[in-house]
Amino acid sequence: MSKRRRIVVWAVIAFVVLLATITTSVALYFKGQIPLFDKETDLPAELVAAEARWAAHSVAHYDLWITRTAYDFYPAAKIPVCTQIVEVQNEKVIATLEDSCSKNEHFLNRCRPADCGQAVTVSEMFQELERNSKAILWSSNGVGCELLVVSAAYDLKSGMPMYITYKLESPSPANMGWAYVRYLPPNKVFSCLLMGVPGGPNTTISLTTLP
Repeated sequence: MSKRRRIVVWAVIAFVVLLATITTSVALYFKGQIPLFDKETDLPAELVAAEARWAAHSVAHYDLWITRTAYDFYPAAKIPVCTQIVEVQNEKVIATLEDSCSKNEHFLNRCRPADCGQAVTVSEMFQELERNSKAILWSSNGVGCELLVVSAAYDLKSGMPMYITYKLESPSPANMGWAYVRYLPPNKVFSCLLMGVPGGPNTTISLTTLP
């Protein structure tokens, strides 16, 4: 075989391997099997700013009063509530004064898709917000139907989260970033017949500074 022919053969082999690699990667990407591309969005600017304020004005010793709400389907008036009161020093819980949440199965079931409701210090709440701001949390209806979106309100001075809420939203570039293209290509049709939870779980937080 001439040198020129060998070069052509190797070039063809390299092209076929490259094409196969690209095809496989694209297929995995659209199937959601490449973790690196789970969600191509930055952290919300308000979350980043709040964390910076907390880092600058953090409280070493405090009581945290946490009220968690898990909305039910029907009736609307049925809204289970649980409470946690903890004493925190240097971002470690040193005393639990009340806890009706950690074993509350109704609330935990509502939290399970987002692994929420376990944070009992300010730093843990920031970690939950970071994780779930970048995660794609589909409802029980499945991929392409509603997704659970987290948002929060922060103290203007200290930056600590005062209210954390989860709600179901229809998929869009705003809440999915570039991942919207992967999960929802133009020719893809989804059947979303089941009803989702209207909202929640929600968390309200109050902090009392201690000496």
